Amino acid sequence: MVLDKFSGTNVRISPTAKIGKNVKIGDNTVIYDNVEIGDNTIICNDCVIGEPLNAYYSDMEHYENPKTLIGANSLIRSHTIIYADNVFGEGLQTGHRVTIREKTKMGVHCSVGTLSDIQGHSLFGDYVRMHSNVHIGHESKIGNYCWIYPYTVFTNDPTPPSEICVGPTVGDYSIVATHCLLLPGVVIGEHCLIGACSMVSKNVADYTVAVGSPAKPVKDIREVKDRETGEAHYPWPFRFGRNMPWEKKGYEAWKESNNDNKINPYNYENINGEKLNYNNKKVNKSSMLENNLHIINETNEESNKRNNNEQKNLLKILMEQRQQYFKNIENSIKYKKYMSVEN
Repeated sequence: MVLDKFSGTNVRISPTAKIGKNVKIGDNTVIYDNVEIGDNTIICNDCVIGEPLNAYYSDMEHYENPKTLIGANSLIRSHTIIYADNVFGEGLQTGHRVTIREKTKMGVHCSVGTLSDIQGHSLFGDYVRMHSNVHIGHESKIGNYCWIYPYTVFTNDPTPPSEICVGPTVGDYSIVATHCLLLPGVVIGEHCLIGACSMVSKNVADYTVAVGSPAKPVKDIREVKDRETGEAHYPWPFRFGRNMPWEKKGYEAWKESNNDNKINPYNYENINGEKLNYNNKKVNKSSMLENNLHIINETNEESNKRNNNEQKNLLKILMEQRQQYFKNIENSIKYKKYMSVEN
């Protein structure tokens, strides 16, 4: 028989806390003032819920703990610390030793991996998946159905140390792979893929794959193929549904029933003006260079507002790539002619 984790040993619950029905609270857990916990939630051992803010330590006598709300059907694993003044929707899950600071707001069914650290004053949509060892700085914004993989860091101070605080923004359905660094204020669009070990210093347009340090756009995400089937893998909701709201009925049916127009595979044209039909898996194979030039055109208006030099620098890099591309072709032709003469 497994040792009972919910024996009630050394559990402290404030008289002002509101505990829902069928809630389990592990040993050595503390629940502070003005915490509300939804029905069927499990809080494992050695957790702190509603941790008092800094103001408590300067005026303990008059301090009043802000409200903290944890939605129903949540699972808070051992050694998690959740500060006061936070709001979490239904189905929150944390790994072990997670820290979530004040003024964090999360939608429904979000998960925060083991040893992750959310510094507060941040917004999260629904079904956000954060893996282990993720650091989210102040003023960050993450949209719905986003994936943030291990050891990724969101920064927020453009000139440290300073009083300026502006976190990154990640759009709906985007993926940030392992060991990425997002610099202050960058905006990653919807349906983007940021490759592993990338450093994002500039905005990334919708439907873009960006990789490198600094990260640069390399192709449209809808051109990325599944390694096993060879078919278009993105947008990923058409291919993946585990633990998502469309798991049983499929994304297309779910999208229609929920009026979700975030993904429209028919509204995209490549640089030749040809429609890309995702459902028929006929994704045009334009070159990486052409895709980069297309992305520049798509983001031109936005780039001009921020910094005209960004587009010029990227265009210079792309032109150098073009020159190298044709040079390689020329060298290949010369080599073939040489070999034919030798033979």
